[in-house]
Amino acid sequence: NAYEHSTASSIGQGGLKILAKKGKQTILNAQTQTTDYFFGAGFSGRMTERELLNVLVKLPAGTSEIMCHPGEDDEKTTTKYSHWGFNWKQERDALLSRTVRQFIEKKVYYH
Repeated sequence: NAYEHSTASSIGQGGLKILAKKGKQTILNAQTQTTDYFFGAGFSGRMTERELLNVLVKLPAGTSEIMCHPGEDDEKTTTKYSHWGFNWKQERDALLSRTVRQFIEKKVYYH
């Protein structure tokens, strides 16, 4: 159900934050390049066009990673990973959306 997914997602996000904090200094010490920002964990497997546009509107200056799981909702995948509750086709459609593409072309500047 939605509550269980939300609770699991919150726990997962907390775990990611802890790991990110611990790993940040290691990455800095190794002088490894990485993105400045990370978005999308809260919509893991459920990113829609609307949520993607909301992320894009709020992108800060710098490099950002947006986590998405695009794909097909084929029977084999949805059966094997049904416990994840992901909607791969929805995320693929959001990434391929004409509206999203037009927004990026008009608003996002590449360096």
